[in-house]
Amino acid sequence: MQFPLTKEDCCKIASELKNKWQFINCGGALDGKHIRIVPSPHSGAQYHYKNFYSIVLMALVNANYEFIFINVGKTGRYSDGGVLEYTEFYHKLMNVCHVEWILEY
Repeated sequence: MQFPLTKEDCCKIASELKNKWQFINCGGALDGKHIRIVPSPHSGAQYHYKNFYSIVLMALVNANYEFIFINVGKTGRYSDGGVLEYTEFYHKLMNVCHVEWILEY
């Protein structure tokens, strides 16, 4: 698992997604999944709106279903979008793999 760190890496992922799946201007497929847990005593932060305790697994894959980013641990009360902005991936996306590079594809 290797997060893209250069323009070439980011462009390769975008190019593969365009050529294989016809997804233009795309840097990967991202999704989150709530994982049920048994909470520690007196914990409420992991309580999910669907009435169970969870932590969130967030993952990004390339065109070949290979993981290029995984984050686990944000509490279940957050949605996918709420989790995203607190991940290392989000900060790398904003500072390393510039969106302009992906928009070339």
